[in-house]
Amino acid sequence: MKMLHLALPVLMMIAAPAFAQQSAPPPGNWDQLDATQRELLLQPVRDRWNLADTEQRQRMLDHATRWRDMPAEERANARVGMKRFHRLSPEQQAQMRVLYNKTRDMKPQERREAFALFHAMRDMNAEQRQDLRNRWAKMSPEQRETWMREHAPRRHGHKGPQPKQ
Repeated sequence: MKMLHLALPVLMMIAAPAFAQQSAPPPGNWDQLDATQRELLLQPVRDRWNLADTEQRQRMLDHATRWRDMPAEERANARVGMKRFHRLSPEQQAQMRVLYNKTRDMKPQERREAFALFHAMRDMNAEQRQDLRNRWAKMSPEQRETWMREHAPRRHGHKGPQPKQ
């Protein structure tokens, strides 16, 4: 019992810094960070840049430029998409990367169709996927648009065409 009386104060002294750190206010805006905090945040970007080849560096610059020029609402939607992506399983993330790389240079309408078809085919077996491909190939542009309205996945915050009621 005497040991417990001695151990409790020691444990509280050890745990006190952890509790103190938890109650500290979160850092403020960038301008309120000190040089050490800024350096800590920038170091991973510096490391990625230094390890990147010329093409990757250009992509990083292009991405930063697009982000800077993006309206606030689009940035918010992009953040939602990033959070959604990070909640996917590693297998689903790999599928999305493949799909993104295949659709990156498509026109917006073609990309929208590709994503809708991908979403619809995810849970289909091989026979069902082939059947949908065959039906899709025979559809007129108007029929494809109708199919898209009825089957395209809805994105959070998306203000595109909604299905007919």
